[in-house]
Amino acid sequence: MSSSAIGLALFVFGGAGVATALLTPLVRRYLLWRQLLDQPSMRRSHCVPTPRGGGIALIFIYGSGIIALHSYGLLDQAWYRALLGAGALVALVSVWDDHRPLAVHWRLVGHSAAVAWLLYCLGLPQWWQFPGSDGVPILLVGGGLIWLINLYNFMDGIDGLAAGQTLVAGLAAAALPGVGSIVWLLVLMAGGCAGFLLWNRPPARIFMGDSGSCLLGCLWAVVLLIGIQQPSEGLPLAVGLILLGVFWVDASWTLLRRLLTGQRWWQAHRDHAYQHAAQRYGHAAVTGAVMAITLLWLWPWAYWVVRYPQWAVLAVVMAWLPLLILALRFKAGGCQP
Repeated sequence: MSSSAIGLALFVFGGAGVATALLTPLVRRYLLWRQLLDQPSMRRSHCVPTPRGGGIALIFIYGSGIIALHSYGLLDQAWYRALLGAGALVALVSVWDDHRPLAVHWRLVGHSAAVAWLLYCLGLPQWWQFPGSDGVPILLVGGGLIWLINLYNFMDGIDGLAAGQTLVAGLAAAALPGVGSIVWLLVLMAGGCAGFLLWNRPPARIFMGDSGSCLLGCLWAVVLLIGIQQPSEGLPLAVGLILLGVFWVDASWTLLRRLLTGQRWWQAHRDHAYQHAAQRYGHAAVTGAVMAITLLWLWPWAYWVVRYPQWAVLAVVMAWLPLLILALRFKAGGCQP
């Protein structure tokens, strides 16, 4: 990136951060007025009633930022339509769910509609279109994107984790060589979460709720789909799998184990590896550890993929293997000790 591009990226990051930091306390006052509080329970990892739904601030900041980036010619028209349409669908379902909980099937309907819009705007990747089969690729790509939206929600269970992961992964992705126009969306996402962390860091004074976590998952889904469709402008798929590796591995292994043991996977629980670890070491230590793992372990593998794309599959396996060992070590998917 040129010095002017770096300066603009810092401006986008700082502007999103400051705006979110200023808007979040206003959203918090609204949530307190509405008595939208997450109450402590055996299925939760916090100890005091805390306002939920702080992601409303991120919705406003990201929406405004996306419009501004497009107006200055920094976002492709198809990306712009995909982001606004899918983001609005996910935000509507999530804000509703934060105010008045929805049944899981209605949430999945909303997320499926958002992913369908993404595929309509950005198109189905050509290399997924296997000969003689049009349905399988749609199920593979669409199912993966829907899972990404939901796994971000599942991993938003302790103070600062979802925001901290997006901050570090977004900046780490933006710092990779050869990143194209997607860099503006990455720094916007990272900046918003930096501002939100001022209020969400342990001990959290506000939770982002579904309105924040599902939106972040949706934005990452756009980033990955753009990378598959336009490698010169986005991120390689392997990079997205690696940088979000902690979330992919913990959420996927936990869900698989709960399914295999006949548990109600859609119900709130604290059976993820990170939640077990937080019970032992505290929220701040676990959130900090995930951010450090992303920066010190996963980012070098992502950099290797960019330099040597022919080794992408091996890099994902090597990056994920210690994460799976950690998930097993902390009994992801098992009952809370």
